[in-house]
Amino acid sequence: SNKVKAFVTLPLGRLRELKGELRCDAGACQRMFGLHEVANIITGDIYEQLFERLHELQEAEMAALFTKQLNEEKRRLERQTVAQMHFNRITEDVLTLHCPRCKKAFVDFRHCYALDCNACPCGFCALCLKDCGEDAHGHLSRCEILLALQGRGEIFDQDLFQRGQQMRRQKLLEEYYRGYLFDDTIRREVTELVKDRVGDLGLQIPK
Repeated sequence: SNKVKAFVTLPLGRLRELKGELRCDAGACQRMFGLHEVANIITGDIYEQLFERLHELQEAEMAALFTKQLNEEKRRLERQTVAQMHFNRITEDVLTLHCPRCKKAFVDFRHCYALDCNACPCGFCALCLKDCGEDAHGHLSRCEILLALQGRGEIFDQDLFQRGQQMRRQKLLEEYYRGYLFDDTIRREVTELVKDRVGDLGLQIPK
């Protein structure tokens, strides 16, 4: 019919908008026919044209799907890269014990909480990691963590040290989440990366 002839000559973009469907205008029918159904009831040149348009439409849909999948994968990789960057920063700046000046990590110590870095001339507090210049002894009487836990700076207490680090890390972790993780998707991906290490240290993922 003339309607089918007009239909198969529509621009590809318009065919995609119609989802490759042709409406029946006979009376009140208004049924939608797909290209495959139309192809079953026509012959000759119009059939060949319809077959070509069907092939074009399928190729366009496949190309659009591929582009969509490619863009989604690109966004996923971008989010993954950003999430990994946040994970690295949280690991290094929040979870790892390190000199506040040169950032060299340390594992443990004994005796006084006033430490001297063995990689630079920094004296710092083992509890709050404050850079105290060359000597941290004077700081201990004012250390907020030590005061909160009612400890003594010159006497090392492993349990007090662990609780102090939990306080410090929890506070920094919450500040990091509030200050940097605004996007919900990135936030979820970062949480997935850090949750095991955070849990091992007795910390809570910020809400």
